[in-house]
Order: sequence, then structure tokens, then C-alpha cells
Amino acid sequence: MFRIEDNKSLDEMKIYFEVAENEGHQNSNNYSYDNMKKRWDKYLTFTLLTYYKNPLAFAGVYNYGNNLVRICDRYYVFPQYRNINLSLKQRPANNWIIPYHHKYSKLNNYECFFSIQTLKKRKAMQKSVKYVEHLGFKLLDGLYATCNPKSENCWQNIASTTNNIHLPFRNV
Repeated sequence: MFRIEDNKSLDEMKIYFEVAENEGHQNSNNYSYDNMKKRWDKYLTFTLLTYYKNPLAFAGVYNYGNNLVRICDRYYVFPQYRNINLSLKQRPANNWIIPYHHKYSKLNNYECFFSIQTLKKRKAMQKSVKYVEHLGFKLLDGLYATCNPKSENCWQNIASTTNNIHLPFRNV
């Protein structure tokens, strides 16, 4: 039924990135093959979640240095699986990808975090953290710049297994 395929190559993921890029949402450009290729060397692993052999979601474990990784990086759920009830408690990120990436991170001695853009989405992040707090995640105060601090989209809510996040911080 549900299956995680790990250590996917850039070329294996290309067809899935094209779907994400061509969807036309605000983050579509993040999934362009060229943009993913520029980041690829910092992925420790990249996973594809399938449902009855059909692609459901994908994401990676991205190395931020100093023993810190972002899990569920470039998370994408295919449109046909959004807002449907696979079963009452089936959430691709919370049920499969975050736990899988967390396990990978801990086995490789990394602290990890996942994030969501903008202060407006903090309540969604609080809800998500409730599903994975048993793994040691907690929502940190404020916002952190996960990329260029000059871009508002880079200031994100972070749930982490550590308080030691070496990224620019902003109180809110």
C-alpha cells in the first residue's frame, strides 16, 4: 500500500519535479530540474512516497552543516492526493516522511528540523508538531531564515529536535 523509496537519484526524480514545477503554485520554481540540480549535492537522501505504486509525495534530507539537517525539504504532495481522506489519520508528511527522515537523521548523528513558510502558517505547524512530538520535535519560538534572509518566504517556523539552530533568527 504505502511505501518509501529511498536514495532516489536526481534523474529518477526528474519526472516528478516536472509535475511539481508545472503545477503553477507559488513555490513551483523550487522544483525546476535546474534549481534542484543546484541543490542536489547537499541532499543526504531523497525519498519518494508511493501509494499502490503511484507517486504520492516526495521530500529530501538537506544538509545545513554543523550536524543539522532539514527533513521533509522540498516536500510535495501530488494534486490527486491532496485534501482526500486516504484514511482518517493518514498524513504523508507526519505519518511517513518526517518519521522516516527523522530515523535516517538520528542513525547518522544529525539533529533535524522541518519548517513551514511565514508566520501565517504557524497554527498549521503547531498542529503538525502534535503528530510528531513523540519523536522529540518541538516548535521553536520566532522565525528562522532557511535561505536568503532578505526574502520574506525564507523566514520560516521551525520544529526541531534541538534548540541549537545556527540560522538567522527573528522574534515575532
